Amino acid sequence: MAEISDLDRQIEQLRRCELIKESEVKALCAKARCAGTSTVSSMTSRSCSG
Repeated sequence: MAEISDLDRQIEQLRRCELIKESEVKALCAKARCAGTSTVSSMTSRSCSG
């Protein structure tokens, strides 16, 4: 569950126009890509495990 609280914290920081670490940005982008492909994941062999 720490992953969810980290995500909430990061989103809240961004809403306040505060910076987050580059590594956090990269992780958020990876999660967004995974979420965007989650509906297609059953049709491909690629998975989005972190």
